[in-house]
Parts: sequence; structure tokens; C-alpha cells
Amino acid sequence: MPWEFAVSLLAGSHPQCMFDINLLVCFQDTYESGHERGVIDQYISQVKAGYLRDEDVYGLLTDYFVGGVETTATSLYGFLLVLLNNPKIQQRCQAEVDEVVGRDRCPRLSDRASMPFSEACVYELLRYQSVLPILIPRKTIVDTELCGYKIPKDTWVSVTTLVHMM
Repeated sequence: MPWEFAVSLLAGSHPQCMFDINLLVCFQDTYESGHERGVIDQYISQVKAGYLRDEDVYGLLTDYFVGGVETTATSLYGFLLVLLNNPKIQQRCQAEVDEVVGRDRCPRLSDRASMPFSEACVYELLRYQSVLPILIPRKTIVDTELCGYKIPKDTWVSVTTLVHMM
């Protein structure tokens, strides 16, 4: 799998590779043209072709990692808060995870189909509590009215999820 190499780097099998510019250097040192392992190698090929600079790739990867970590952490934090306020749901999720996964291993993606309640809870959280407070702008397709406000057809509207979460 393309990500196994990155996982091995981050897991410490290559101690010289840290979660910083050295990670990119490790990918560059092991890059083989025509045998790209994933998106990082694709960027490296663009550097070698002269379309990108190392600094560009580092900036893109920093955005990916920071964005992924922040949104994931925020979602998990929100999930934990919801579960703390709903102990019956928390107990039901825990029971399902214990039944399917047990306590001797980590969950796998393949476990997902066997945990419909837990999956439904995650989907409900993502619906209920968005990581971003403002959704992508939308355009009305018909004249409409909302809370006494008339909104003509073809009006761009910005929807906030904060009202939904209050």
C-alpha cells in the first residue's frame, strides 16, 4: 500500500525521519521515478520536472497534515463531548465496539460494517456538529421564504452551522 512507507517512517523504523522537513527528505531519498508510492512522490516528480520547489511541497504537505489533524481532533473532541452528555449512547457504542473488536486489538476498517450503531453515531455527529462553522455558499433555485425573510431565486446564501448547533 502507498501509505505503508509513510507509516513505517512515522512509526520509528527510520529514526532519522521526523514529522517535519526530514520526512520530505526521506521520501526524496527513496523516490524512484515511475514507481510513485502516493501523493508525496507525485509532488516530488513535479519538483524534479521543475514545476514545483521543495518549499512548495513542504507547504502543501504541512497544510494537509495540519488540516487533517485539526479537523480529526476537533471531530473526536466533539464526539467525546456528545458521548459524555449521553451516557446511554456511550454505553451502547462501547458495548458494540467490545462485541465486534474486543479489547485485544485496534478497530479495523473492515469492522465498520459490523458496527452500525457506532457508525450512525459518527454520521450523526458530523451532521450535527460541523468542523467548519460556515458551509459552502449555495444559490437558491426558487423564490423562498425563511423565518419571514424573502429570498429571491438565484440569490447566493451562506449557511452557518452554528445556529443548528445551538
